[in-house]
Amino acid sequence: MLCNFSLANDSNMPTGILIGQHEWNMHYNSDFAGFEYDVYRRTVVMHWNVSGFDFTDIPSYLANKIDMVLDEVYYLEVVARDSEMPDNEDRTLTSISYCNNNEDPIQKWDGGIPAGCLLHPGNNCHIVFNFLGGQIIRIGAHSCNVILCE
Repeated sequence: MLCNFSLANDSNMPTGILIGQHEWNMHYNSDFAGFEYDVYRRTVVMHWNVSGFDFTDIPSYLANKIDMVLDEVYYLEVVARDSEMPDNEDRTLTSISYCNNNEDPIQKWDGGIPAGCLLHPGNNCHIVFNFLGGQIIRIGAHSCNVILCE
């Protein structure tokens, strides 16, 4: 998977992404707003609203929203949320990681990067998003690019 960002190499912050020289904590600084899947274009766009600027060095004027655009999607899996969790927990990312396409990393988050997951993408990798509400989104795509939006 080709990406214009990298994951922070820190098991204490499994939601950090590096955009250029700036580290962005997707757990504290962004609320997940949903995703769109265009079947014809084979594209998934994941949307986040910027929520705060604690624990980050990205100035607030750089972005009000963050989009992750995944192109040439060949795999999409969504694991249902935990019905016992409050709905607002669906906005909170608990980890982001990569896994090989032949591995099954789908598991509930218990802190840190889930077992069997990677911090760096390779060929035929999937990107895995775990949310506090229990929902897991796993996507296999040729590329994943972060876009900072006003």
